[in-house]
Amino acid sequence: MIKIGYLVHDNPHDVKSFSGTGFYMFNALCKTKNVAVHLLGEKYLKKQSLISQASKLLRKLFCFSSKLREKVDLIEQYFFLEAIKKELKENTFDFIVAPVCSHLIVEIGKLPSIPAILFVTDATPSFLKDFYQWDIPDNAFVTEQTAIKNATYVIYSSDYMRKLASTEYGEFDQKKFLTIPFGLNMSTAPETIPNKNYSDKLNILFVGRDWERKGGEKVLSAFKILVSWGYNVDLTIIGANPEQTRNIDNIRIIEYVNKSSESDQAMYFEILSKAHFLLLPTKADCTPMVIAEANAFGVPAITTNVGGIPTLVKEGQNGFLFNIDSTANEYASLIHKIFSDKKLYLDLSKSSRKEYEDRLNWTIWAEHIIETGMTVGRRNKG
Repeated sequence: MIKIGYLVHDNPHDVKSFSGTGFYMFNALCKTKNVAVHLLGEKYLKKQSLISQASKLLRKLFCFSSKLREKVDLIEQYFFLEAIKKELKENTFDFIVAPVCSHLIVEIGKLPSIPAILFVTDATPSFLKDFYQWDIPDNAFVTEQTAIKNATYVIYSSDYMRKLASTEYGEFDQKKFLTIPFGLNMSTAPETIPNKNYSDKLNILFVGRDWERKGGEKVLSAFKILVSWGYNVDLTIIGANPEQTRNIDNIRIIEYVNKSSESDQAMYFEILSKAHFLLLPTKADCTPMVIAEANAFGVPAITTNVGGIPTLVKEGQNGFLFNIDSTANEYASLIHKIFSDKKLYLDLSKSSRKEYEDRLNWTIWAEHIIETGMTVGRRNKG
């Protein structure tokens, strides 16, 4: 039996953890045969400890004071870390999987003896600051560097991010940096490609909350071009509600899909089952989970050659990659070329599904993680 310590800063039993990624990642490891996953500090993550209950009460009492609430948070964090350290001393693990928790890796790195650590992440603080314009605290950069130093391997979800990190943290052995693509954040996927209608309507899907960054305007323009060419097009927009799409026929707006809701999951399942193309001309992205989700339904992704997307999309296999400055007309022309040739589309749909089955699912991710962790274990044992 392989024993894994699972280190994380939020509750992976919650489907909202890490935008769903934490939930599906944790469950994939737990479902793997001959593997026992120990969630470190579980009582604190589930808010079941006495300290957590007391902290909850104190936050309500100190709701008027942000400084006092911060002190309560620090106290709870202290006991959470102490519980993790105690569990690490009392248990023997083959290795630790630590998704997106550099500060915790720094803390356990202070212990005199710890198992190998697989630090799993999808971006560096520098990338988030430069690419997304996020406000990153100054101490985050030192924390990330120390976490990478403490980790046996740092595993990114894309080759792009792995290469960026290995350059930024060039003082470390380049073999420390690996790539294992993520899976799809859905509780179920179809066993085969759903039957689609190829004669009536062309169904295009766009998913993204940030309409501007995700290239929504280009999607809308491509939709209008295809309509002008005589196509009967349905465009479904999930995550955004742009004003410029209102009062336009055949555009469906769904502002939010709650993946913890069975009814919302069923609705999303139906949308993907009917979709012919995922259109995502994004200007900046790490690892859009929707690409794997679309591929699971045999839906190819037409997107941009930015960020971590080229790791997910193999040109002509499960989608196509455009340059960031490509026009809406180019997107529309490619859709026309593929969809007007039924055999070409069906072949692309089948190969999209195959990429999901072979690479872009959590079962495969978990297998690669375990294989990597056990290789470290065997090496350490001589």
